[in-house]
Amino acid sequence: LYEQALKINKKFYGEEHPEVATTLACMGHLKWYQQQYQEAMDYYQRAYQIRKKRLGDRHPATQKALKYIEDVNEALAKRSQDSKQ
Repeated sequence: LYEQALKINKKFYGEEHPEVATTLACMGHLKWYQQQYQEAMDYYQRAYQIRKKRLGDRHPATQKALKYIEDVNEALAKRSQDSKQ
């Protein structure tokens, strides 16, 4: 369903609208909960880039997107560390 929502939002709002970023973040959340961290990172990074460009660095939504990226980086680091043990 998120893929359909993304397609509709891109068509209606354009590729770089904050609503598109919100849909991308939701897709990232889904991948996060499925522990598919690299896929989550891809969605979060795209959402962050849109929000940064359209809303600015200091906007709360941009800061939240950056936090999601940090969380995924931590999860990936932990997964890597756990696999070495």
